[in-house]
Amino acid sequence: MINKLKTTQYYLSDRIEKHSEVKLTLLDLIDQTTDGEYTHEDSNYTHNISKYDFEKHGDMERPWVKFLLPYLLPKLINFVTEFGGAGLFLKALWFQQYKQGDIHDWHIHGENYTGVYYLELPDDTPRTKIYNGEQMIVPEVKEGDLCTFPAMLPHIAMKNESLARKTIISYNYNVSELNIDTLNKMKQKTINKELR
Repeated sequence: MINKLKTTQYYLSDRIEKHSEVKLTLLDLIDQTTDGEYTHEDSNYTHNISKYDFEKHGDMERPWVKFLLPYLLPKLINFVTEFGGAGLFLKALWFQQYKQGDIHDWHIHGENYTGVYYLELPDDTPRTKIYNGEQMIVPEVKEGDLCTFPAMLPHIAMKNESLARKTIISYNYNVSELNIDTLNKMKQKTINKELR
């Protein structure tokens, strides 16, 4: 069941079932990859991620991706339904590992929605922060949770000051169409408003 939050919070969250088992397998598969770090710094941005595979974000045949999809897709479909959609196009899926000192500075994504599955999230590691144009939002999440939010909202993975490693799976997707129930509700509300 989705933990629906106030719309002013700008995100939805849920939990991956069997997270403990999923975590062990995913971390093992990620450890087997040869992907490297990402570092970029200029006058506006500082990005330092110890290990990630964003360059392969569209490859849905990677072993860890094939393992995760049966757990992840039903959750994303529930999110889409909550938003009033009927279908989704998963455009990108990648992992990022943050060791001490790592940061993913403020950024946005180009799809409708983005999100994070917190695969490894020790208590003293930072959660994603989202800026909605008025306030800073820190989703109420713990390890094993995933959250999704509009991709155009600026967000950041703050610097990891902890000695512990944080690992996330991130994803981008588009909602492809409205579901019929939502469409009919909107049409009825439009008719009722016009009749007043």
